[in-house]
Amino acid sequence: MKLSSLNTKEIIYFILLLFLSLLLSHSIFEPLKKSILVPIDGANNSILINLTYLLKDGDFTLKSYDQHNTLQQNTSKKIILKKHTITDNNHKQEFIDFESYAIDIPILNSHKIEIELNTDDNLVYIDEIIINNRSISLNDFIANAKSTSKLHIGKFKDGASAGIVIGSEDKSTVIDITNVLNPVKVTSEELKQINDEQLLYNILLRAFCFVTVFLICYIISISLKAFNKESYRSIFVIILIFIALTLSITNSYYLLFENSFHNSNTFFKDETNTFLSTTQSNILIFLQNFGTLICLLSLLLISIFFIKNRIIKSIIAISSVIILAILIIDNCLLNVLNVRLNFNMAGHATETKYFDDFIYSYMISDSGFLMCAGFITFVITGFSGIFVTIEKVSLRKLASYLSIPIASLTVWGVYPTDPEDFDFTYLNPFQVNGFCFQKMGNFYSTYSDNYSKRNNLTISYKSEQGLNQKKNIILVLVESWGCNFTYVCGTGPSKMPSIEALAKNNAFFDNYYSIIPSTSFSLLSIIKSVPVINIAWDLPIETETSSSISIPKSFNKSYSRMLHSQNDLISTFKSNNYKTSFISSTDHVFGMRDIIKQTNFDEVIDTSNPGFAGITERFTFNSVNDQELFKFIITKIKSEADKPFFYVTKTATNHTPFNSPLGFNNLDKAFEYTDQEVYRFVKQLEAIDYFKNGIVILVGDHHAWGADGAKRNNNEPTFINKVPLIIIDGKNQGSINHTQFSHASLGVLLQYLELPTYKFNQFNTNPLIDNAESEIIFGYDFGAMTYLEVKKDDRSNTIILDGDDSYFKDDNIFTPEEMDEILGYVAYFRM
Repeated sequence: MKLSSLNTKEIIYFILLLFLSLLLSHSIFEPLKKSILVPIDGANNSILINLTYLLKDGDFTLKSYDQHNTLQQNTSKKIILKKHTITDNNHKQEFIDFESYAIDIPILNSHKIEIELNTDDNLVYIDEIIINNRSISLNDFIANAKSTSKLHIGKFKDGASAGIVIGSEDKSTVIDITNVLNPVKVTSEELKQINDEQLLYNILLRAFCFVTVFLICYIISISLKAFNKESYRSIFVIILIFIALTLSITNSYYLLFENSFHNSNTFFKDETNTFLSTTQSNILIFLQNFGTLICLLSLLLISIFFIKNRIIKSIIAISSVIILAILIIDNCLLNVLNVRLNFNMAGHATETKYFDDFIYSYMISDSGFLMCAGFITFVITGFSGIFVTIEKVSLRKLASYLSIPIASLTVWGVYPTDPEDFDFTYLNPFQVNGFCFQKMGNFYSTYSDNYSKRNNLTISYKSEQGLNQKKNIILVLVESWGCNFTYVCGTGPSKMPSIEALAKNNAFFDNYYSIIPSTSFSLLSIIKSVPVINIAWDLPIETETSSSISIPKSFNKSYSRMLHSQNDLISTFKSNNYKTSFISSTDHVFGMRDIIKQTNFDEVIDTSNPGFAGITERFTFNSVNDQELFKFIITKIKSEADKPFFYVTKTATNHTPFNSPLGFNNLDKAFEYTDQEVYRFVKQLEAIDYFKNGIVILVGDHHAWGADGAKRNNNEPTFINKVPLIIIDGKNQGSINHTQFSHASLGVLLQYLELPTYKFNQFNTNPLIDNAESEIIFGYDFGAMTYLEVKKDDRSNTIILDGDDSYFKDDNIFTPEEMDEILGYVAYFRM
């Protein structure tokens, strides 16, 4: 057939089949890719060791080496000897408590793995060793462990536990356990070869998938044409559009949730009262909440091809596109920030000049590409449907065929599986924002003036004597530096090994928490010395603001303001003759401008400062890179007079979308860059003798969002943000403090260190005093605003927020008195 003989309709039809086949094949291939092509790059050996020293406290270190026998990981954990007593029939029995040591070691760095025992009496009891879900037996350890020290290895039984006891006469004993673990390992050359092969297989499988889908569609199409079923051929294209749209949009979300399907501990029973596997149950919940919505949305869109009234067509098309736009915004936020769209935070939409920092990163991702392709197809379909009508099919008959499945999908989709159990993870954006029949709590419910749990709790302040060191202070908020990216307080993999190395020779706090996944409000919590929890953004409080984002709506204006005025860190240091400065390498974004207005810094510096004027290379939020930031601070320190100073600064180059001088849209390179620059900054401070009369505090503002492949939260409750805290004083005297506290008490700690007196309330904790009590830890996520996670000691629970009717999800974890106290604190702290 000559090309000239093809009419325009057939050409359009053929192109449409090609496009839909491409979208379909891509939608099918992406979710299956990991099961077809096993990912090698970034793979880790997951190791879990449960152990304790039997006689004295001591350090336990694990080291790993690459193919060249170069040390890559060197991480230590302080093992505290703990015991507990159980009384049974008036008979007391003492049991040993074990420390769990979990670590992920990249397969590139697993060519040799050693453990080092370091205490005055090296007698260690290892209850269990697991690598990649495989247990190591006593016989394996005895046969394959190697050491230059003389080891005494045997069995030990403590109650129901039976494990390995290792004794050594040396104070420091290094044991090579490579052959014990038999880890997966690969050389850099082998990895490159594997990656090259995988790239080729990837291309071939994509091509095979596309050709197969296209041939099937084309054969069906020409068969319908051969039998003169032209109207059915049109319906076939409509069905293809429906399938392509549903699969592309649903699978775009599937790719974002894929890791959590396998990591969650969720189980439930089906109709046969049989427990489904974790993965099965999670996928089923996901399909209920996303699949049904997207399926119904696609059905709504293609219905316009069977409607004659153009006004109704237009209304349906525009409404469908608006709903899909909400989905794509939610999908983008989940992709680049790992947070959900919250309608209450629409004020952030005005920060449009920074959108391009994130859009490209989103569009080149597999999930983003599928969503964008689906959105384009959706818009084109809606526009075409306004002008095209398939008149040979009865709309009434079509509606009767689809009424039962549509009604079933609607009922199933709008009644999500208990959100209490699944903490909003698999809820679609409408369900997250409360548009569903089943809803837990009410974020907007305020507290009454006679709320007893708050009124029965009096927050009082008192002062005690401080150490009065009067040193200069530099507080560095390290962007997204959470324990989920460290070995020193998490399972790794480590993204900042140089900073971790600083923890060993300085004061390190391994049980420290951020309260809120926001740099701005983390800073506010540190400065005001109280938790900042569950912010609402839609109504300004009664102060002027020139920011494009309003200051948060207040639930307890008189209470939260009272607390914020009681113990302001910056005002306290200023009253003690300190010069205070806030130094940022970025524009003030996402609420930071408004937070700064609630502080009392002597000077506020941002990226518009003349000191940054000549720097043309800019990164996320119009920032200069971290090297330029620290260079500016070093210069500023040299110009300071005799008056002591207190600087607060923050890194930015490793902020998502991870654009840095070492690479574009590359998380690992961005963290590597900030790691080396923070470490270099500390060394530069040493070179100018800063530590003769100064300290540096390195602290994570919050844990990493969007940490693909990393364990999200180190076995902490879902929304709890555990972060490292290091105080560097130049003395090189390493110490580890296990006290549980948060940003809300960091200001109290700094007052204690440097001022004659320090001020605190009964909620705060000073980790450096004897018998310091654990602070109550709060944590929440902007995408699950009615949920507030609480950790008290080693117990955790969830509060469902609903004003005076707020309640605990499980009333068996805390005592009634503890629950009343915590709910009282929450009513005070909510802004």
